[in-house]
Amino acid sequence: MLDGSLSAQAANLKRIPTVIKGLSAPGSLAAQARFEGTVAQLGLRDILVHWQGPEQSSLTIQGGIDDLDDLAGVALDVSGRLDDAAWLAPALPETLGVLKQAEVRVRLSGDPRQLNVRELSLSATDANRLHLSMRGQQG
Repeated sequence: MLDGSLSAQAANLKRIPTVIKGLSAPGSLAAQARFEGTVAQLGLRDILVHWQGPEQSSLTIQGGIDDLDDLAGVALDVSGRLDDAAWLAPALPETLGVLKQAEVRVRLSGDPRQLNVRELSLSATDANRLHLSMRGQQG
């Protein structure tokens, strides 16, 4: 039986290469979690990941994953805000334009075969003042 904790911190994400050409993520990242289980079924508990970006930009992920190998038993809450996110343009379709502001809140559960979006709230505004808003929940 394995039981322990993980912790990671990156003070300057711009120094870390990304898989998306031209994308350089600003800000800092801190992550922590507890792991427990067997080698065959190792889970993460008390996951807390926090990204702090420029302006009021931030992202927080909290929750757990019962089985990392199969990504089964996912229970994650994600919330975030982006302000003036021109740095994100290389990761978005050209037709979208530059995001000026975005907020997201989502609760995920399940596994890759049936990932449930239990609650979703998304709001975004681009540089041309095009506004998109979406809300919903699974019953």
